Amino acid sequence: MIRIGARSSPLSRAQVAEVLSQLPPFEHEIIWVETFGDKDQKSSLRPLGKSDFFTRELDYMLLNREIDWAIHSAKDLPDPLPDGLKIACLTQGLDARDSLVLREGETLNSLPCGAWIATSSERREEAVRSLRNDLQFKDVRGTIHQRLHLLHTREADGVVIAEAALIRLQLTHLNRLFLPGPTSQGQGQLALVTRKKTLYLGLDPSRFSNAGDLIHYPIIKTVPIAKLPPDIESQWDQFTHVLFTSPSAVKHWFSLCTFPLVGKIVFAIGHATQQALQSHSVESIVSQKPTQEGIVSLLQQQNIGYLLWPRSSRSRNVVMDDLKTRKVCYMSFDLYDTMAQKIAPLPDLAEIDEIYFTSPSTVDAFEEIFGSIPKNKARAIGPVTAERLFAYR
Repeated sequence: MIRIGARSSPLSRAQVAEVLSQLPPFEHEIIWVETFGDKDQKSSLRPLGKSDFFTRELDYMLLNREIDWAIHSAKDLPDPLPDGLKIACLTQGLDARDSLVLREGETLNSLPCGAWIATSSERREEAVRSLRNDLQFKDVRGTIHQRLHLLHTREADGVVIAEAALIRLQLTHLNRLFLPGPTSQGQGQLALVTRKKTLYLGLDPSRFSNAGDLIHYPIIKTVPIAKLPPDIESQWDQFTHVLFTSPSAVKHWFSLCTFPLVGKIVFAIGHATQQALQSHSVESIVSQKPTQEGIVSLLQQQNIGYLLWPRSSRSRNVVMDDLKTRKVCYMSFDLYDTMAQKIAPLPDLAEIDEIYFTSPSTVDAFEEIFGSIPKNKARAIGPVTAERLFAYR
């Protein structure tokens, strides 16, 4: 069952019916919502621009998975859309022009000097002024029928309304004239908004904040070495500092090693590695910049006696080169390997909006498994991954 959200106004109901008429029959439920813009009948629309004034509640419901689709007038969409949302499709649209609706029997020329025209759009106001510059203007809010009612109560002498709205509400019998000039982007079209589908290639999606539909496809796996080098046991008491550069390093260290880290000063690259250490009751000094360059800056401020660095076989040598240059005593060894893993079934990339790469290894593995990387969908987490993606492109 597809849950569809839309505003509860008569125009919105007609718009939903129009969209559904263009789709094959399917099981659905429509949830009618009174948005903030519907409830607030006093605020002027003039300063709002492309805001979420009319979509806020529906955006929230989409992001919180209370609905699956939202149907809007395309011109009412905020720009940009909230993170995690996308326009799935746009209708071809109806007449995009604006109409000035008058009382029956009246014409633009018959209106008295200073007659009142109701519109909340500066653009529409300028279009009317281009025809007669002696008219006055007042803001108008409410449904289409509420706006038209101003003509009958003589609170306004003319009301500007989108021609597409009049068509959808079967009001084209009204006395009206088309206004010249451009109209709002998307006017006459309807938009179907859904959540983005995001493919996350890293090992731990719990560390990734995404408001769309998250598909976790761990494209790499880490495999520990068979055993620790014998020198570590014989020199363990001499190590003063230990460096961990990833949560995987923490995981495999504790799976292979029983040496207590008590008494050692422990460094961690990034807060994810720090949290992994905390899960083993180990406190660490963390680099704010989660890269080897960041930890180098931190290490350069320390008085290091003898540093141990258990690392990935694919680690870059930034830390090692700095330690050598500064003649710091250290031992590094490959604690684990990282390799591609192909899990069936493969995700359908045509259905994916964004692909998040978490390391250079994920870039390499993706290329190995899929053959190429869709550059318009690729996103990098961290500068090192971004550099690898850039090099690929």
